[in-house]
Amino acid sequence: MPIFRTGVHKDSIIAALGKPTFDKDGYFNGTKAMSYINFVPERVSLGYIYDRRSERLLQTEVSFDRTSVDLEVMENTLKDLLRGKMSGPIREALAEVYYGRTDRRFIEIGRYRGMIKKEGRRDRIYIGVWDENFQK
Repeated sequence: MPIFRTGVHKDSIIAALGKPTFDKDGYFNGTKAMSYINFVPERVSLGYIYDRRSERLLQTEVSFDRTSVDLEVMENTLKDLLRGKMSGPIREALAEVYYGRTDRRFIEIGRYRGMIKKEGRRDRIYIGVWDENFQK
């Protein structure tokens, strides 16, 4: 699965993944959001929030089906999104959500912030990572 980190131009994502499922105005002012729903059918969906002017990625989102994607795959994906800066507390935060001990954990390491959460009633785990200057 390709990983795109903050700062990447949206055209690089489209060149690698093709046309997104949707590309629309983002929740945050001055942003747009694009998604690849069921990028890996029934297992993984991808989302990207980018700056409307620069078209640079501000946040990456990955949603996993917990019943078909194991913890190690999620951990490796998160580590890649954090540019290899994984810590014990971040591993524990992911495990706590994965095993249902909590519904949501916020993470922070270096210049990156993020959230790991259970998505709704579905058995899905959401991971979002953004640059510290976004979502202030």
